[in-house]
Amino acid sequence: MGYTVGLPSIKLNNVGKVSRHCGSFKGVSEEALEERQGHDVDINKNLAEQNIFIGYRTAKELMEYSENHIKEINAVRSQNNERALRSDAVVMCATIIKPPAEMMLSLSEEEQLKFINDACEIFKGIVGEENIKSIAIHRDEQIMHSHIFWEPITADG
Repeated sequence: MGYTVGLPSIKLNNVGKVSRHCGSFKGVSEEALEERQGHDVDINKNLAEQNIFIGYRTAKELMEYSENHIKEINAVRSQNNERALRSDAVVMCATIIKPPAEMMLSLSEEEQLKFINDACEIFKGIVGEENIKSIAIHRDEQIMHSHIFWEPITADG
């Protein structure tokens, strides 16, 4: 018997405004990463210390990395007489690995963590491990799941 794992994804920009096509980098990362600034009633603040972070732990760190990387990209583009990236360009994507509740609740905590880790490894193969900048495994909600922040870098950089 197989299960369908949800992979909701959203493009993020640094503009700060939410649009039909993009979410707010700041808002989404502050909800998923160490800051945990969300309105989700399922979050148990007492369990937040059990969350696991790989790569950048905070939204502030992730956004600083992204801003510096954009500056580097724009410097190279300038040297090549190319235009800078648009100010509203997609600079990061966020994907949630969201397994079905019934399946996760049938597994031990160790099995749940193994499932999430295995799913993250598969996802690395899809978008490229070098493009993944942060993974947050949430253990402070009803169902363990992960948030992955990754740069949508094209083949030409």
